[in-house]
Amino acid sequence: MEFMKGMYLIWPDNDYIDKAIDSGINKFFFAMQHSTKDIIESVFEKYSDKVEIIPMECFIDGRALPRDQQFVHKGQYLEHTPCPTCKEFIKERFRIPLEMYNKYDCRSIAIDLECYGNGPGFISYFRDWEESDYLCECDRCKKFNYFEQHTINANLIGEVFGDAIIHQLCYVNPYIWRTTDYWLNEFTYEEWGVWQKILKNTRKMKKDYDATTKNSSGLWMEKFTADDYLKCLKKIVKATSNDGYWLYPQMRMSKNCFWRTHPDDPYSKRELANLPYHSFIDAPNDNTSDTEFFIKLKELNNNIDDYRSGWWFGLRKWISGWFR
Repeated sequence: MEFMKGMYLIWPDNDYIDKAIDSGINKFFFAMQHSTKDIIESVFEKYSDKVEIIPMECFIDGRALPRDQQFVHKGQYLEHTPCPTCKEFIKERFRIPLEMYNKYDCRSIAIDLECYGNGPGFISYFRDWEESDYLCECDRCKKFNYFEQHTINANLIGEVFGDAIIHQLCYVNPYIWRTTDYWLNEFTYEEWGVWQKILKNTRKMKKDYDATTKNSSGLWMEKFTADDYLKCLKKIVKATSNDGYWLYPQMRMSKNCFWRTHPDDPYSKRELANLPYHSFIDAPNDNTSDTEFFIKLKELNNNIDDYRSGWWFGLRKWISGWFR
């Protein structure tokens, strides 16, 4: 099985896309909600024959939904939360990703299940799938129990996406895991850990729900110096609990990041206040960056097969398999 070397792409910058490809990144998870159709098309036109581009879209965000697609909770219509059994919502929300998937002969689609919003119009039922109180009461759903609603939702995702390989970010959810090929893990965003970040979750899914999927650990670039980032990536590569990694950069690998182009915007100020490192990852004259970052990343990627071979790795992988 090929080890995933992925990257989350949200503010496309051709210079850094080129550097990532040259360093060995083989999958781009393209979060297209912040890009115009022209930018989306240009990325696929330029790079789809060089690297696998995986169109990605989120389920629950600030976009208001038509009333007949809304989740109904305790008699209240939730404007931003989709009904789990509404096939039309899935088809419409993923219309552009599916267009790119078909036009550029993609292999995969990624779904981002994180709830981007809070307040009375939002329920994060993918994250809180064990909360049986989160039962949709719309006309479509009222004849289904809680288990059936989640099962239908996962089946509809698979039905709409057809033959596409599905990757999922970021929740531990047995219904979705049975449909997807990779779990894009965010627990590793800020620090590395095997049991708490990975195996505790995979063990529960396997033992209690007979649900398994591959794990790819994400690492948030603005949380690390360049040196520490590479050290953590090396640990991820060597870990038998991983089937891949994915870089998560915002402004450290893009001139076009909103936080960089609109530093005085309240959203930018709020986000940047919680992020310690803002410079480009390969910036000169900056002790939190490294001008040779991509040279070192390429060297790490070139050595992955060596790191993940031999009897000791095989033994550890066999042991970790009990929990996955």
